Order: sequence, then structure tokens, then C-alpha cells
Amino acid sequence: VLLNVIGSYMNKKETNYEGGADLLSDGAVKDLGNIALRAIQMEVDLAGVPRVPRLPNGEVEDDVQHSYSLAILAPELRKKLYPHLDNNKVQGFANAHELLEIATGDVATFNLTKKQLEEKRRREEKAKKELLERLTLMPELKQNLEEYERRDTPEARFVRAVDKILPVAMDIVGQGVRVVEEDYGVSNLEDLQKNHDDLIAGFRTSFGEEFPELVQLYEYLAREFEEKYKEEKAKKPEVKLPERPSQLVEVERKFLIDPESLPFDPEDFEHTTIRQGY
Repeated sequence: VLLNVIGSYMNKKETNYEGGADLLSDGAVKDLGNIALRAIQMEVDLAGVPRVPRLPNGEVEDDVQHSYSLAILAPELRKKLYPHLDNNKVQGFANAHELLEIATGDVATFNLTKKQLEEKRRREEKAKKELLERLTLMPELKQNLEEYERRDTPEARFVRAVDKILPVAMDIVGQGVRVVEEDYGVSNLEDLQKNHDDLIAGFRTSFGEEFPELVQLYEYLAREFEEKYKEEKAKKPEVKLPERPSQLVEVERKFLIDPESLPFDPEDFEHTTIRQGY
């Protein structure tokens, strides 16, 4: 993002071809410094947004990690499946797509109701207005965010579709079984398959006509995770608790040392009867 902004700025600067590029004025250098600081602050803010998916080490993924995954995967899928799409736009949208979550936080859509989805969109629209005011120094990023949110280009819709694929991929690589059980209340394979069926149907409705190959990929990854879930659940041994005694049982006091070796007589101390119980 920073390189794009500075590159655009430098392209507009006049160049003295006899003596090389003219040096920037102090004011121009200060402007670039402010852009650099704003870009880093954006990274810091995004890194502070936790997501629901968990990494292999159990830590939750953050929005910077997620955005980097999208910036890697989306261009690769574009090249293999849809080479007619503009890769620069795909990259730009991948960088900008989660900026609204600086204000709204990450809201997982795994099992949201229609009303909850509408509330999510309302909050995002409010956050967009606030965020765009912060991007006055970064017109490239601002333009990418606005165009991505409009979804009126195939590149924006493509990035949105790939964005939806990433969580299920992270479930396979990371601790997805823990996520679906602890965060979504999934208790068995049948529950998981039902949730996946609903998600796949929604994905097909949203993206199937334009990107049918991505629907195939989404369903493949969902079924792969179901296999992982089934395997992990099969590995967990059944825990057998010891039987509770029907009544308390008195046990004998025993010393692990020779009482004769002690510099005092244990019998001189107050005694307590020890009983076995729960």
C-alpha cells in the first residue's frame, strides 16, 4: 500500500533529466512521512483485530495474517481460473478488504441469522464513512476500499468469494475442530455437515453463476475439514472416571520416614483422622 502511494506521488513529480530527479521539498518529505506513519498505523490497527479461526498453535488469527493469506491466494487462483481479471485490482482489493473491521471487529458468519447479517452490514456502512475520512492521505487505498465495497467489478466480487474460502482452509490447517465446537456449539459430525451444507448453498447462491469453480473449491475444502473432524474425534480416548465409594473409608496413617530418627516425638502433636472420600 505504501509503495503504491509513494510511487503514484513520485510519478507526478517533475524530473530534471540533466541533473537527475529534483530533490523533494521539506513539505513534500513531511507529507510522505505522514503517509508512512499512517500506513504503519493501519497495520497496527488491523493486527489488533482478532478473528475466530485459530492457528495451529492455538492462537487466534488476526486481520493482518488473514489479509496476507488473501493477498497470496487470490492472485494465484485468478491466474489459474480467471486470467482475464485485473491482477492489480485483485491485489489492491485484497489489501483493503478488511479495513472496515478496524471499527467493527471481525464478525464470523458461520451461523448468523438474517437479522444478524443485516446488523453486520449496517455497522459496516457506518464504519466505512468514518474510515474513509482517515484515508484522505492515502487515495490509492481509499479508492480500493470504495470499489471493493461497491462490488460492481468482477475483481471485487472475486476477492470477496476467495475471502469466504479462507476460514474453512484455516480450519483444516489450524485448530478448526476446537473452533467449531467451542465457538459455534458443534457437537458431532452431523451438526458440522448441516452447517456446511447451508454455507455451501449460500456460497453457490452468491458466487456460483460467476465463479462456479470457486464453489467446487469451497465444497471440497468443507468436506476435507469434515474428514479431519471425524479423524480427530476418533482419536480421542473415552475417559473412564473411577467409581465413587459408597461410603467414606477410614485409612491408616503411615510415615515415610522412621519416627525414631525425628528430633521430636510425633505423638506429642495433635492428631487428625484422615478419611478417603471425594
